Amino acid sequence: AAQGCYSYDPHTGRELWKVRYRGFSAVPRPVTKGNLAYVVTDFGRPELWAIRMNGRGDVTDSHVQWKYTSSVCSTPSVVLVDNLIYFVTDKTGVASCLDAKTGKLIWRHAYPTTYEDPYGYNNGPRCAPLLTANRCYTFGAQGVLLCLDFKTGRQIWQRNVLKDWKAPENFFGV
Repeated sequence: AAQGCYSYDPHTGRELWKVRYRGFSAVPRPVTKGNLAYVVTDFGRPELWAIRMNGRGDVTDSHVQWKYTSSVCSTPSVVLVDNLIYFVTDKTGVASCLDAKTGKLIWRHAYPTTYEDPYGYNNGPRCAPLLTANRCYTFGAQGVLLCLDFKTGRQIWQRNVLKDWKAPENFFGV
C-alpha cells in the first residue's frame, strides 16, 4: 500500500497494526516467520524492514526490529529460508543474503551488467532467487543465470542464456 504496511484480522477484516514509511507502490510480497513480518518499502528507494507482529495500532516507532537500506529489491520478492533472507536487487542485479533475526549482511554477490531497459523502468531482474538445499540461483535481465553457494554467495557457475539461445532482449530483459 502507499506509504505504509497494514495488518488485518483475517476473520473480521479489522486493522490490527500498521507501519508508516515514505514512498509508494511496494511490489514484493511480505514474508513472515514466527512473530516477524519482513516487508519491502517504497518502489523508488526500497528498504527491507523486520516488523514484530504483536503490536496494535501504529507500531512504526515501537515494533520495527531492524531496517536494511542498501541495495534492496523493488520488484522481486524476498525469499526466507530458515533464518536467512535472500533477494536480488532489480536495479543492479546484486544478490544478497541477510540474517533474518538481525538484518546483518551475510554475503553479497555482484556481477557486471550493461542491460538498459528501453523504457526507463529499471535495469535489473524482476525475478526472485530460486533456492535449493545448498544453491541459490539468480537470473538477470541480461540473461545471466548464476548458481551461487547458499551459505557463502560464492559463484559456482554462470551461463549467459542470451548468447546460448540467441534470445532477443525484451522489455523485462531476457
